[in-house]
Amino acid sequence: MEIYIDDQSTVKSVQEDFTKTYPYLQLKFYREFPVNPTSGVWPKATCIKDIIPVERPVRIDVSSAVTTAEAEKSFHKTAGLSVQIFRRSGELWLQTTSTDDWTLEKQNEEGWQSTIRVKEEKIDFGLVGEDYS
Repeated sequence: MEIYIDDQSTVKSVQEDFTKTYPYLQLKFYREFPVNPTSGVWPKATCIKDIIPVERPVRIDVSSAVTTAEAEKSFHKTAGLSVQIFRRSGELWLQTTSTDDWTLEKQNEEGWQSTIRVKEEKIDFGLVGEDYS
């Protein structure tokens, strides 16, 4: 899978393209490279051409075998964009820095598994609403 970025792309459109393939991962665009959380993220409505010059369309490889680190580096090397990938963990989003060597597929799978664990913890075992008196 590739992310296609042209002069019409927005932060939101790139994020949506990424999330279509990896629903348990999230892509954030930071104002500085290397990523500095205190510098803030670009708003979703921001046009990519307002962040970096888009002289020609670019394609960024985000196929399932690509590691998180490789994907983040590719955004910077290919398009000059500072991004960080986050993984769903139950009801939270975790920065993937400690698991950057995992593939995007593995990250997404772990995110999916974490939501199942949360749902299992919330299962009603049939005791709620029953009258046992």
